[in-house]
Amino acid sequence: MGSADEARKYVRESLYLREAMADEVVNYAALARHIAEELDKDGDQSVKAIEVALRRMQLETGSEERKRVLASTTYTMYADAAVLRGIDQALTGSLASVADESNALFAKVQTEKSVTVITVDSVLPEHVDSYERVAAFKLSSPADIEETPGVVALLTQRLGDKDVNIVEMFSCQEETVFAVSNDDVSATITCLNELC
Repeated sequence: MGSADEARKYVRESLYLREAMADEVVNYAALARHIAEELDKDGDQSVKAIEVALRRMQLETGSEERKRVLASTTYTMYADAAVLRGIDQALTGSLASVADESNALFAKVQTEKSVTVITVDSVLPEHVDSYERVAAFKLSSPADIEETPGVVALLTQRLGDKDVNIVEMFSCQEETVFAVSNDDVSATITCLNELC
């Protein structure tokens, strides 16, 4: 694999580099030297080949499309939410029924061995005491989110940049639901207001 191909691969594996290139805030000569050093590619020819590849990649990035999808996304925050992990099917069905009747947030992911639910406190029966108290956010995006790569990656990267820890996250078609600790609510809202 040549220097240019290796550099393209290096950048494709780094969302922050792709975003910086799309935002046109990159010194391509300096980045080419850095990548050449990282890839152990010596010589002016390698650095020049990498720089040319980077400039071409900048023209191909889809950052604007991701940002457009997020700008068309709305969100709702649920301050009194809970994450339940490893719960049984009977309780899951009961919670789903109560949530449906009260039009409350209910998001579930099920694997072969486990069920995890994000819902609001008001849905929980009194006998359930093993849950994590969180704030939940439900994002509603336009349908073309499904054909736009990297939207959720951009969201999680920006939240991570603000030191927000996502406790749980589910994404299904146009809806993305995630939970954060109550300490991270302010930073999450700031991030979402910047993106959405």
